[in-house]
Amino acid sequence: TPTVPAAFAKLRLRCSGPDVRTVAETALRYIDQVLAEPKDAKRWQVAMSNEIFQARIGRHDGGQDLMLAIGFEVDE
Repeated sequence: TPTVPAAFAKLRLRCSGPDVRTVAETALRYIDQVLAEPKDAKRWQVAMSNEIFQARIGRHDGGQDLMLAIGFEVDE
């Protein structure tokens, strides 16, 4: 299981600073959605086919690891 520090380390090594920031900010938006509706289990699921997820998180090496480390389920 990946950890948050390990995922960020991978992101920092393999992505530009602005890309790492985009990943972090987008992950926080996903967390905000969970906090807004904590009883909705679907909020914890992320689809790899989601274009916004792919553009902002999924395409980056370490992005999927970050979401898994936070506790999200990433569906292939």
